[in-house]
Amino acid sequence: LGLPWKSSTHENSDLRTVDAAIKESHFGFDEARDRLMDHLTLRKEHRSGRPTILLLVGPPGIGKTAICEQVAKALGRKFARVALGGVHMEGEIRGHDRVFRGAGAGRILKALREIGVSNPVLALDELDKLGTRNEWHGDPTAALLEVLDPEQNHAFVDHYLEVPFDLSQVLFIAPANDAG
Repeated sequence: LGLPWKSSTHENSDLRTVDAAIKESHFGFDEARDRLMDHLTLRKEHRSGRPTILLLVGPPGIGKTAICEQVAKALGRKFARVALGGVHMEGEIRGHDRVFRGAGAGRILKALREIGVSNPVLALDELDKLGTRNEWHGDPTAALLEVLDPEQNHAFVDHYLEVPFDLSQVLFIAPANDAG
């Protein structure tokens, strides 16, 4: 299956160095950096608590995805970008049944397989451009809910693999151009 079942990276727990790295690499993101640091602090203090998803909203080209990558680098975690713009099929998120020609795992598990760890920072890029329910191909937003919902993502089942995979250690950050 090639998935990182038990492989993970050790996270940098010194949040001052994380804050300094983000401050140094992204000028003018003070409010976003403050919210990121609040989130990381709460996450560190409540390891057993439910994970949350960060949403970064702003105009195109200002560096939202780049700040996600910098967060991963500063935390010592691997980084992957999962493009969601234009995705209209549930199978792109949750995988396709093996009965279909060209079937494969969904984008989330493909990204984890490529980077080789179970606790990366995943940028769910262009979340606002994710397609809506499609009569024939299912609802990609419902599939994404299974990925992000802490009540479900500890046992996420991709339709191609048909075995549960724990996504609860992934730090999801969603850059978007529009919050509406």
